[in-house]
Amino acid sequence: MRSNERYRVGIDIGGTFTDLVVVDVEGRTMRAEKTLTTPEDLWEGIATGLGRAKVLLDQSEIAHGTTVVAEPEFVRIWFAPLSAV
Repeated sequence: MRSNERYRVGIDIGGTFTDLVVVDVEGRTMRAEKTLTTPEDLWEGIATGLGRAKVLLDQSEIAHGTTVVAEPEFVRIWFAPLSAV
């Protein structure tokens, strides 16, 4: 942890929603935000959530995950055979 770090932020970008969970490392306060995923610019959905949570990037540790790329491939592999039924 850096000396100026105030927040830990977990971000999950899904096909429909971008979810953020914020922990204030000083007070252990948690906050959750949900925004629409913006496929044309994923940063837009992240920035909206960070703004709503009033999080400063230069005082944050960020962890990020996404299923945006995996979901279409998952659907093609597992559900395409069902559409032939």
